[in-house]
Formats: sequence, C-alpha cells, structure tokens
Amino acid sequence: MPETLTSYYLPSSSGYVTAAAILLHGHGNNGNQLAQYAAFLNQALPQAVLYLPNAPFEVERGDPQRRRWFSLEDYDRNTARTDAAKRAAMFAAAPEKIADGAARLSRFIDQVQAHHHLSASRIALVGFSQGAMMALYAGLRRADQLAGILSYAGALFATGMLSAEIKSKPSIMLIHGEDDMVVPVETVADTKNALDAANVLYQAHTIPALQHGIDGVGAQIGITYLRGIFTV
Repeated sequence: MPETLTSYYLPSSSGYVTAAAILLHGHGNNGNQLAQYAAFLNQALPQAVLYLPNAPFEVERGDPQRRRWFSLEDYDRNTARTDAAKRAAMFAAAPEKIADGAARLSRFIDQVQAHHHLSASRIALVGFSQGAMMALYAGLRRADQLAGILSYAGALFATGMLSAEIKSKPSIMLIHGEDDMVVPVETVADTKNALDAANVLYQAHTIPALQHGIDGVGAQIGITYLRGIFTV
C-alpha cells in the first residue's frame, strides 16, 4: 500500500478497481475531514478506490492531528476579498513548502498507480480548501496527465510560474461558495484567468449562499464530474 503519506483508505464498493480518487483535506485538518464525503463517493463511484492522505506537515509541532500541505503565513483572506491587485500578487507567488508538498503528493500518486495497476488517466485529485490548492498546483505539474482535478473552495497558487512549469492539462472542475469568507469567491476569477492563459480547459460553478464548505449541490456536481471523467 502507498507509504509516502499516511492515509485513510476506502476500497471500491463493487470489489473491482478501475479508477482511484485521492481526496486532499484543508489546512489544520487531516484525512478524516473528508470521510463523510468519501463515503458518499464510495457509493456513487463503485469501481473507484478512495484515498484520504494526511498532509505531510504539522501546523504546530507536537500536534499530529492538525496538518497542512504548505505554509499560509502570507495569505490574508481580507486582502483576497477586497483588493484585486494585491490578491493577484499574493497568488502569483509560490507559498513556502508548496513544491515540497507537491513532490510528496506526486510520489503518493505514483504509489497508488503502481499498487492498483492504473494509468494516470484513471486517477483524479479531489481537494477542499488548501487541499484543492495543492491539487491544482501539483496536478498541472505532473508529466503523466491525470483524469481530472476537482477543486472545492480552492484557488490556484503560483499563477506567475504556471506557464513555465505546466506539464499536463487534465480536466478541471472548480466549485466555490459565493459567501465563502475563508477563500473568497473573488479568487475564482483569478484561477480562471490563469487557466485560460495556459490553455487549460475547465468548468466552474459558484453556489449561492454557500460559505466555506461542500454542500449537497456541490457534492452532486462533483459526482457527475467524476463519473464523466472516469467513463471517457
């Protein structure tokens, strides 16, 4: 079984494995954060195995339950919501340890592929919040193209480096609450602009009255998306 990152695991509900989804949690949480959503996916995608890895870094030393994929010290949610120019500059740069976290995630993906004898085109990344940021960053920098990236309440960091570093163009779905105060919905436009500039195809849905989370509407959109990329 994959060992690069410690992980929760749900076998396919059908007993057959033709695909895998790797679910990436948000800042200050661990793989268990998305357990309820994973249970929903487990029934909706009966031939997919699900992995819920823990991010590699502790938020605070000595607290292994609260983890992060990279540092968010320079992220300011108020600036992200109110100042378009400063927001663009903030997301143009690469946060501390994002490349390290992406490298660890990429090795984990390789291990999932090898363990289940799957091609990259049968693997999807599903991220929430910081996990979605990591999914977008890492997925676009993998040479072997993944089936897709499903981003909930995320954003694309290192937009200023994307054109030089992009290695593949998987399908992308962006889902975001219009009342999100943690990763403001204004970041969706910047992510779309960066993907347009890199000629990456995507779909985007903003959900009225949704704050920072995944609701039933977003979950169903995600299910439809994953079913679509896994049946191609």
